[in-house]
This record gives sequence, structure tokens and C-alpha cells, in this order.
Amino acid sequence: AIFAATSVVTVGYIITRLFPSQLVSMFNREEELLSFGKMAVHSWFLLFPVVGFQIIGSNFFQAIGRAKSAMFLTLTRQVILLLPAILVFARFFGLKGILYAAPFADFFSFVLTSIWFFFGMKKLTKMQNLTLN
Repeated sequence: AIFAATSVVTVGYIITRLFPSQLVSMFNREEELLSFGKMAVHSWFLLFPVVGFQIIGSNFFQAIGRAKSAMFLTLTRQVILLLPAILVFARFFGLKGILYAAPFADFFSFVLTSIWFFFGMKKLTKMQNLTLN
């Protein structure tokens, strides 16, 4: 599941890298907006490939009955990190700061999910070994 999710979001990432102007032009064709939109797409989706793991990681905790952990990890990326980052980065870096808030949130939620996932798998493996013995 991790490989599949990462593959899907990586394809999305590649599309944003290869065709940003075409993606933006689906909504508006004004030259100034196309130029800004291309930069915005590149910035916002900078670390998009790590999102697949983050999604599967939170789903893992939901699947093993740890709904609070799953909810926390989901909210980490979309609310706990992203919204404050948008507010802080906008204040210090303006509009570009807003655009780089998403990769910031993606990176740190990926790190947090990786740590939780590692320890969750370790605990699950330990519990499984105890029941087998």
C-alpha cells in the first residue's frame, strides 16, 4: 500500500513538474496568472511524493484500532502544521511563504508519521511475537 500510494502521488508530482502551465490554464489563461500559477504549482507540490506515505501511515493506525493516532497524524499535515505555517510564513515571506507552507507541512508530517509508524510496527511485531509464543 505504501508503494502504491507513493507511486500515485509521485505520478501527480511528475505531472505538476512537466505540465504546470497546462494545469493552471484549465482555470484561467491570463498570462500573468499563468506565470504565477506555474510558480505556485511548483512550490505547493514540492514534496508531494511523501504525502502517499503519510496517508497510508495514518490509515495504518486507523486499521489497527488507534483512531486517535490516525486522526492526529491526518490533522498534523492539514491543520496543525499547515495553517500556522501559512500564517507565519506569509508574515515573513509574503505570498511565496504561503506557497512554501505546504512542503514544510508535508516534510514534518512525513517525519512524524515515519517515527510513529516505525514504533507502531515495532509494537505490533512485539505483540504478534508474544501471541505466537
